[in-house]
Amino acid sequence: MKRFGTVTIPAGVSRSNLTSGAATKDLGTLAAGNLDTVVRATIGGTGGNAYTVQATGDSAAAAGVTIARSGTALHIHYESGVSTVALVEAAIAALTGSDKLIAVDIAGTGATVLTAPGDNFVATALAGGAAGAFNIPEKAPALYVLASAASVTYESGPVTGQPDPVVADANEFPLTAAVAFGEALPRWGAAPVVAFFNGGGAPATVRVFGTGV
Repeated sequence: MKRFGTVTIPAGVSRSNLTSGAATKDLGTLAAGNLDTVVRATIGGTGGNAYTVQATGDSAAAAGVTIARSGTALHIHYESGVSTVALVEAAIAALTGSDKLIAVDIAGTGATVLTAPGDNFVATALAGGAAGAFNIPEKAPALYVLASAASVTYESGPVTGQPDPVVADANEFPLTAAVAFGEALPRWGAAPVVAFFNGGGAPATVRVFGTGV
């Protein structure tokens, strides 16, 4: 058996073998700080450090929150005095395809209403992207994981089946602290995604092992 690595997961956060080491940004540290959502790049490693986020309260009435992408730059347009943090987070969650550069990592204060110009901020890069904590070879026939807390939820699947970054879905299931879980990995035709969601109130760690590689 080979140890693939260890991942540390903050409380209320999801991490996978694709997003471990992903760049993040606490938007609450920018401008007035009312948009207190923490976002992360949807890719792991250093690539996400090139992603930028900007916010401007110039959305017209009834237009709601929109997000425009230009290359690796995302520009959030909100309606001053109307749009809330929750609506911005919903717009981030609705990003698809090549526009889905970021995901909500830690939700902010959803009911807070954003106002311009105080909540506007200029294009700011995500930071902290580093080498992923663990890598799972495509031909690994079996996987074993050991969690430090019973609050950790597990899911595996093909790359296209990466789970929601914040909320554990119905087809995911919790692990038991200090009891190893093993799974045979099907031949999905793509490198498997193994993801963990920490629903507890403190950071948790998961050790990942595999066989046959």
